[in-house]
Amino acid sequence: RAARLADISQESRLGLMNGSSWYPRVVASSTRVEAVIDTVKYVEASGHFLHHELARDKAYALHHPRVRIEAVSPDTAKALIVVASPDAAAAELGTPRPSPAGFTPWLSDIIR
Repeated sequence: RAARLADISQESRLGLMNGSSWYPRVVASSTRVEAVIDTVKYVEASGHFLHHELARDKAYALHHPRVRIEAVSPDTAKALIVVASPDAAAAELGTPRPSPAGFTPWLSDIIR
């Protein structure tokens, strides 16, 4: 779950992205939301995710942002958008995201 696509081999990445588990969907929890987009395999579904807002579950509080997918580049065949709580970054994104020295803690979610 926390592994980054960039951290796995190209062969494994292509197997994952071309496998049966890669289909358009949005999955949310209280610490993470992810949108999977495949504009090649599911042409009609790729437009379905445009103009939708992504938000973590229980993200109705003002300090939890919503991310709207406005467009996907015509050159993009597949996309994975992840929004995670900074408090859960180590578990959700694979690496901790500490605040820079001398700054207050993160005030918003991390988008990858």
